Amino acid sequence: MFGLFKKEEPRTIKPAAKKVVPNSRPPQGARPASAKPATTAAPVTRATASHPPLDSLTKEQVSSLRGGEFPSPSIFGSAYLLANVGDKYFEFSASAFPADNQRTAYMQYRSEVLGAGVMPIKVPAEAADIRAVMEKFDGSVNQDADAPIEEAKAIFREIIATAIKEKVSDVHFIVRKDSAIVLFRIWGEITKSKQYEPRSLAGVLSAVYNKMHDARSNSDASFSAIMPSYCTVSLPELAIKLRWQTVPLGYDDNFDVVCRLISKNNGKPMSLDQLGYLPSQAQLLEMAARTPKGGIFVAGVTGSGKSKTLQSLMWIVAQDGTKKNYTVEDPIEYPMFGVSQTMVQRNESTDGNPFAKAMKTFMRADPDTIMAGEIRDTDSAQVAEDIVRSGHHLLTTIHAASAMAIIGRLASRDIGMSRDTLAEPDFLSALVYQHLVPVLCKHCKVPFYELDETRNDERLAAHLFGENRYALDPGSVYVRSKDGCPHCVKGVSGLTVCAEVITPGKDYEMLRAFKEARIADALMTYRSRRHARFDEPDCDGKLAHEAGLYKVSQGILDPRDVQSLFGDFGLMDIY
Repeated sequence: MFGLFKKEEPRTIKPAAKKVVPNSRPPQGARPASAKPATTAAPVTRATASHPPLDSLTKEQVSSLRGGEFPSPSIFGSAYLLANVGDKYFEFSASAFPADNQRTAYMQYRSEVLGAGVMPIKVPAEAADIRAVMEKFDGSVNQDADAPIEEAKAIFREIIATAIKEKVSDVHFIVRKDSAIVLFRIWGEITKSKQYEPRSLAGVLSAVYNKMHDARSNSDASFSAIMPSYCTVSLPELAIKLRWQTVPLGYDDNFDVVCRLISKNNGKPMSLDQLGYLPSQAQLLEMAARTPKGGIFVAGVTGSGKSKTLQSLMWIVAQDGTKKNYTVEDPIEYPMFGVSQTMVQRNESTDGNPFAKAMKTFMRADPDTIMAGEIRDTDSAQVAEDIVRSGHHLLTTIHAASAMAIIGRLASRDIGMSRDTLAEPDFLSALVYQHLVPVLCKHCKVPFYELDETRNDERLAAHLFGENRYALDPGSVYVRSKDGCPHCVKGVSGLTVCAEVITPGKDYEMLRAFKEARIADALMTYRSRRHARFDEPDCDGKLAHEAGLYKVSQGILDPRDVQSLFGDFGLMDIY
């Protein structure tokens, strides 16, 4: 059993006994895992042969080599020292072991050796060494290394089912040498779920990654605590899909696994209104979505709902029914009628930008609109520029600190778009920046002046209610209940978008400022459009935090949440 809910004594992994292979050097006795390689035993240097590195071997090649003759009696590629053979430790790619039990034993042994402080170094490897390593991991598996598959699935499903019930957006599996814990992100905040034995939780995660990933979604053949890995995992019985990312920390085989929960919704995506866009903003975005050319660029921090906004916009585009539309998604969240959707794998090990490659393909497929995220390098920027300048429509995301900052980001050295291009009247349909802010529970929210913390916060009150500041009505402003109620989690019942939407259109003064890198002047041009009070819903000329202040004035948001996410109100200029 896993011992997930009881204290387990630390286990010591004993190396499997080695077999003597005919026509090869007999392997010496394995050094204990806690010992380091002797500094006096230097590997023998031999001439290098032109054979593929071990990490590039296929399972079939390894199987063939184990059963037959090696291509050379001298050197076979190179390997990292880890698997103990005599006075040397050779490291292999886990995928080089054809059988699951060999791979499991090897990865467990690898963890023990690294944990003992043995650092891999690169040396030539003899055929006899390789053969001895393969024999070392034949058939001998410590059953504590990986959880039995069915039990692992059951434990993992239980964790995810609890997460769904508690309306979790992300599950964080934190595995350290001496502890392991599962954390839930609920309405933007991290909370502790449950503690586990580190070896047991690591075993569950390894089994789930190796056996439950969606076909062709995994970045690596098998789970590793020291390599970044990516996949998607579908749990149809829970109507959920998970976007999995392994994050190695580089010491003691400590690692995190983060799973984003994505509901498998067969209906349409949420509308812009449902996401939280105010009526004036939704109207601007719908007009931009229905424009047959130009680019809509959506910015925001990680987890700010950018992908959902793009999906809502593509849904608007697809309602026309007379256009050919493509999406590049990671993963596909909502099947959309009238849209050709493709999934790409986004992770650090991917060669190049998969979004850029997919967009290039679609450019040769007679498109009208292409939705792709994200613009993050010169390759994707060049394709995006080609799409828009050739008269097509583009929906995409980018990392930037505000809607206006998108211009500087696109023109930066990393992305490299020309300012002349950005200043063309029809190139930019809309610049959007958004953030997700916790929504107050309507059942237990507390009036601002009835909570000691806020009643005594004179500085916050001065900004919210002062006539020369935001001039909100104190009687309409509410804050979180300390303890929450049965209808919420700590006074929060959901998340809503607070955004700024800028449509440059044919505002030549703003476009000229883009071209001349006068972003502050462009911002002033936009800000001059504001005529509505902060407790009025018209958001023309307003920034994202001011859209949030309107929701504060309606008792929807806690002003402290808006301030913590966007910055101190005292640092905000009012135009």
